[in-house]
Amino acid sequence: MAAAATEQQHQQYSPKIQKRTLKGHRKPVLCLAHSSERLAYYNSNDSNNNHRHHQQQQQQQHHTPSLLLSGSEDGTARLWDLRTRKTALCMVVPRGNESDGDGGIVEVTSVAFHPSISEERQHQQQEQHAHDVTNGDDMVGEHFNDNNNGGSLLSNHDCTIYATADNRVYGYDLRHHSTTVSTTTSPSSPIVKTPHFDLTSSFGCSDEINQLSFSFPKRNDGSGSGNDGGMKYWLAAGDDSGEAHVVECVPDQYHAQQQRQYKGQHKVFHHADPQTMAITSSSLFRPRTTNNNECHLATGGTDCTVKLWDISSNSNPRRGPSASIHIAPAVSENTTQLCNPPYVHSLSWSPSGRYLAAGIGDGSCAILRAEGRRLSEVGRLGFDEGGHGSAVAAVCFASFGSCYRQGGGGGGID
Repeated sequence: MAAAATEQQHQQYSPKIQKRTLKGHRKPVLCLAHSSERLAYYNSNDSNNNHRHHQQQQQQQHHTPSLLLSGSEDGTARLWDLRTRKTALCMVVPRGNESDGDGGIVEVTSVAFHPSISEERQHQQQEQHAHDVTNGDDMVGEHFNDNNNGGSLLSNHDCTIYATADNRVYGYDLRHHSTTVSTTTSPSSPIVKTPHFDLTSSFGCSDEINQLSFSFPKRNDGSGSGNDGGMKYWLAAGDDSGEAHVVECVPDQYHAQQQRQYKGQHKVFHHADPQTMAITSSSLFRPRTTNNNECHLATGGTDCTVKLWDISSNSNPRRGPSASIHIAPAVSENTTQLCNPPYVHSLSWSPSGRYLAAGIGDGSCAILRAEGRRLSEVGRLGFDEGGHGSAVAAVCFASFGSCYRQGGGGGGID
């Protein structure tokens, strides 16, 4: 009876995974981003009011965005509407020197949604939702229904996206693109040929960028002063020179009088010693908690280390990381497993900001615990635990409210 009940419970709560193939890119897909992947951060509050967060999570599952962003070797970034399984917009990054071959096409190595629109709405809705529950309002969830776009907080044009090509960083305000085409008699063009922002000089990266990451807003501690100065965001870019470049207050809206070149506060964090020729393969901001509202950035690279940096406005990069963990090779009893160096290829924070997963080149996944400004390795998932037999290219904490994503080598997305 107990075994049958356990099996029935497992079947009841097993996530349902559906495969969808999106075709459009002409060359392999290199990077992906989902518009709602950060919303789990708002469900990981340290509050003891579990009933409120359970109701809130149920509402979010029905009102999360359904947009996927992809970057490819074909020199384009595509915005997909998962409800229609079609490309909503195609952003073409500026070409390089045509003498370099392939017509000057520069592959898109990283993409990211600017979080301001969706997270500001989510932040406001959460505060309103908490206010309603506190005051005994029975109309729980009413404030989540403020859209007429199929239950989505974002429409196809209601966002700003960023993409990297080589050492360059471009931004596209898709709302401005929508406004521009709607004022003419011609139909809306699905192709955006010119970026609205060029942050290349602001970042100053000297080599190819591997990952973009936006910071998280401060948690509201109940005093009403948790908006981090009006939802300002840092943007980090880890590159092949072994550095992580961070720029403050990255723009999310384009104005006609605004110059395309943007200048913001810039910091450089040296993950790897230049003499080692190691690269920064991953750089990822840590979600903030009510107990720790500091802004931290985790970096990992081919020097087999994971480092934690303080990105507060008064921090000095010359002080070095607040924590550094050297990843040792995983110990396995399997003699046929391919032995690769324990390079750090990918990082992923849990929504609570307490744990950090690292995809390692020897086929294992290292689990690190973050306590304040410290890191400690608490576990390793390797081949003996049913893991991979070769290098782990990407790792991600699961959030089954959205979708599972995987890049396709043939130009598609499964």
